[in-house]
Amino acid sequence: FGIGLHVGNVMFGNVGLTDRLTFSVFGSAVNEVQRLQTLTKKYPHSVLASKDFAGYCGANNWLTLGHEELAGIKQKLTVLSPDLSGALAPDE
Repeated sequence: FGIGLHVGNVMFGNVGLTDRLTFSVFGSAVNEVQRLQTLTKKYPHSVLASKDFAGYCGANNWLTLGHEELAGIKQKLTVLSPDLSGALAPDE
């Protein structure tokens, strides 16, 4: 599995006809997080986050993995992963 974490403005709501209604989200943040999530196949981490998300969390325990050019995004995205080196083992 792979999880991408990002923050930004989105539009959401029901789209379609009465008999084929679906809930969906739209916006550049949605596109960015989807492309970030696909990078979990490239990096050996199942959770990746943007620099914006890490800053929003206010935590300093993130590992910077690199800077990626994403399709349809003008500037490179800084890719981070949570630093779990200080996490407890399941039996502790």
